[in-house]
Amino acid sequence: MDKLLDNTNRKVRIAHLVTDEKFIDSAYEWFNTVLPAGNDIFVTTNEETPTHIKEAPYEIVGTECFRNISFLDSLRRYNFVVIHSLTVIAQKVILRCNRDLVFVWVGHGFDYYPLMVKSTNDLLLPLTKQLQTEVRKSTPKSQMTKIIKSLVMQFDGTRLRKVYELRRNRRRAAAIRRISFFSPVLPSEYEMVRACGIGPFPKHVRWNYGHSIRSLRTMTDLNLTGNSILLGNSSTITNNHTEAIEILANCPLSDRKIICPLSYGDAKIAERISLLGQEKWGDQFIALTDFMAAAEYATVVAGCSHVLMNHRRQQGGANVTLALCLGAIVFLRRENPLYHFHKDNGVALYTVEELIQNPSLLEQSLTAEQKDKNRQIVLEVIGQETSLLKTQNFIQTVLAFSNSSNSL
Repeated sequence: MDKLLDNTNRKVRIAHLVTDEKFIDSAYEWFNTVLPAGNDIFVTTNEETPTHIKEAPYEIVGTECFRNISFLDSLRRYNFVVIHSLTVIAQKVILRCNRDLVFVWVGHGFDYYPLMVKSTNDLLLPLTKQLQTEVRKSTPKSQMTKIIKSLVMQFDGTRLRKVYELRRNRRRAAAIRRISFFSPVLPSEYEMVRACGIGPFPKHVRWNYGHSIRSLRTMTDLNLTGNSILLGNSSTITNNHTEAIEILANCPLSDRKIICPLSYGDAKIAERISLLGQEKWGDQFIALTDFMAAAEYATVVAGCSHVLMNHRRQQGGANVTLALCLGAIVFLRRENPLYHFHKDNGVALYTVEELIQNPSLLEQSLTAEQKDKNRQIVLEVIGQETSLLKTQNFIQTVLAFSNSSNSL
């Protein structure tokens, strides 16, 4: 594919405001392939070296960058700014920048699902809610935190909490009104978020995080090598691990291993899930608590013939596409938009509810025809040509809007 433009003189420049996320390297690869020397990454962390950004060049701007007038002014040099997840820091940057700046919000999921549900608890199943409560109660608090909480509760704690939530919601809504374009993970989620009624809403431009060019090559070279079961994608509470473990406990497993990625998310949840898995299956339960390189992790997933994702929301999409491409059987909850996305595209997969009704599905495999079709569909959706074209359309769409806005 031809590049968007030569850009030798850096006529087009895009600023990317990011957190220390594992998706940033692949995002930079796609953007830099389409627009060479035109992308600058600013990381909102106070760490000297990011944990997850390994290959993309970056500049650390800190968590207080919204107070840095020099940094905010420097963003005016760019044609537009891509906000990778609408964090509180990103919201404050948007609201303190010049109103002529064009912002694009690339959603991660966790940053826009609070708009779609009354509470994060709506994404949790009963046993997981109980686990969350237990973890919160067991987390030690500093003496100062206890004193402040005690003072708050002496006054009207509920009222203060409502005031805080109101201010938070107003700030987020004000930031969204300043954003020109929004790219959720799944196209169907755009209307779901827009329908939340938060007022004027950004236009839709399609783009989402995918596999890097290197990992796509790895995917096409790998095949299934084992019969282990992949459980969840991280140690975030929305995995609903507790219920998933109960589901697997009622299935015929024999001596099969359960691989549970827990290196990413909440350390306390990771600790509890590791203990729960060990209690159920001993050494058969393998908790992945250390961050792994993409190629190494892909090899681990290739050893899993079945994948159980118990999220009620879209999450773990890269794991799902990798597993489908390898030929594994994937189970997603019926209410998960990711299930409907793949099902509508013609992918062969199952619901978690079907597994509960028929545990023998863990002993079955897809036909050769189903495996080939799944791989073909997945690679058409996330393949190199598709990802480059999507990135090119993204840049051209926002650039045309930015140029027209600046000419007014």
